[in-house]
Amino acid sequence: MKWRGSIWKSIFNELFIWMIAYAFLSMLYNFVLSENYRRVFENICRLFTKYTDVMPITFMLGFFINIVVNRFWSSLRNIGWIDTSALYICKYISGNDDHARLLRRNIIRYLLSYQVLVYRDISEVIRRRFPSLETLVTAVYLINESGNSVI
Repeated sequence: MKWRGSIWKSIFNELFIWMIAYAFLSMLYNFVLSENYRRVFENICRLFTKYTDVMPITFMLGFFINIVVNRFWSSLRNIGWIDTSALYICKYISGNDDHARLLRRNIIRYLLSYQVLVYRDISEVIRRRFPSLETLVTAVYLINESGNSVI
């Protein structure tokens, strides 16, 4: 079964632990505890139920989702995007001659290589596509002035 990007993959471990805990408590309640201790267990469960009504789970889940989204958004804002830099490079390094064109191309290639190096730490897909610096050389992100690879 392929689980790439599946929600089941992300919750499988927690679901498995909760199922084992539920099965353990069910067997403990049904087969091990005497009638006296069953009543104590039921009173504890009622106590927990009373306090879950005070603060609903959806309210707490809303705070959790807010924290997760804010963390994702701040991470996304902190990634260095090359769009603005590329536009400035095209604006301030003008000219149609070979020197200006090669200069623009090399600067943007280096910016792209930096961006790929950042994405390698974030994305598994990019990590598989560029597992080492040699793959960046074969993809012509990294070359030196003589045309040979940097590495």
